[in-house]
Amino acid sequence: MTITAAGSGYKGTATKEFEITKGQESGKIDLKDCSVTLQPKSFVYNGKPQQPSVAVKYKGKTVPKTEYKVSYKNNTNAGNAAKVILTANNKNYAGSKTAQFSIGRKPLAVSMVKMERNFKWESGRPIRPSVSVKNGQITLREGTDYIAAYPKTSADIGDYTVTITGKGNYTSVVNMKFCVFAPLGETCTAGSMKYKFTSASTVMLTGTGNKKISSLKVKNTVKIGGKTFQITAIGTNAFKGSKRLKKVTLGANLEIIGKGAFYNCRKLSSIQLKGKKVKTIGKKAIKGIKKKAVIKIPKSKKKAYKKLFKRSTGYKKSMKIKAVK
Repeated sequence: MTITAAGSGYKGTATKEFEITKGQESGKIDLKDCSVTLQPKSFVYNGKPQQPSVAVKYKGKTVPKTEYKVSYKNNTNAGNAAKVILTANNKNYAGSKTAQFSIGRKPLAVSMVKMERNFKWESGRPIRPSVSVKNGQITLREGTDYIAAYPKTSADIGDYTVTITGKGNYTSVVNMKFCVFAPLGETCTAGSMKYKFTSASTVMLTGTGNKKISSLKVKNTVKIGGKTFQITAIGTNAFKGSKRLKKVTLGANLEIIGKGAFYNCRKLSSIQLKGKKVKTIGKKAIKGIKKKAVIKIPKSKKKAYKKLFKRSTGYKKSMKIKAVK
């Protein structure tokens, strides 16, 4: 702008530059010159659009909400790209302004996961629990929202872990444990022998699939489904009528010899009890074995074990109870 002197006492010219910006041509204030406050500035993903409240000020004074419109962009998924866009209503303000806010990834929690925890062991069947993860009413998608890592093998009796790792809009790791348990009261086969689960750590020997068995050696333990169980009992009629059975050795953990366990095993001439835990010998347990059979027992249990071999068990005076070290 150039000013030229006129009138007495003044002469010459003066020049001064100034800038006309968009929005100010008509005396309006550009929104870019305003300050914007968002409340809150950060959110946690919940599957819904997030809309922080907006306060706009110009030189410390609040700009009325009637002066601008508010819109949102990228305001649902986790990340730092969420935006608030202010657009002037062209009354006293002009232009637009953008403010950013963040949406954090939702941490996974045990309470969000549903998974069956207990499974009955079945020989040779691997267990793969079904996993369901929810964020409120939102069902998460495996591969998109989380990754579930299963154990390489879960066919044995024992405890296992499924690791669930957040992905995309979700974060953190949740470890979900499950158990494959021995089904109490049910039977299974290990080798040629049949067993019944009597507790989480013990089994009863209930028989054999080998009809030609001539020598039976009952060990202290047996491994079933990857777990070691103590053999604490011989079941009722377990080896009844085994025509070829001649010799029996019973392990150290045995506590019970059931009714008729060796009933009518006519060729059975040798029985050895290695353990010191036997408390019960059932009726007819050895009835019908060889009349001159030899029964070996631990020397320290001679008196107690002799009392267990009552007449009702099938024991005869012609049989010999021999105490050994």
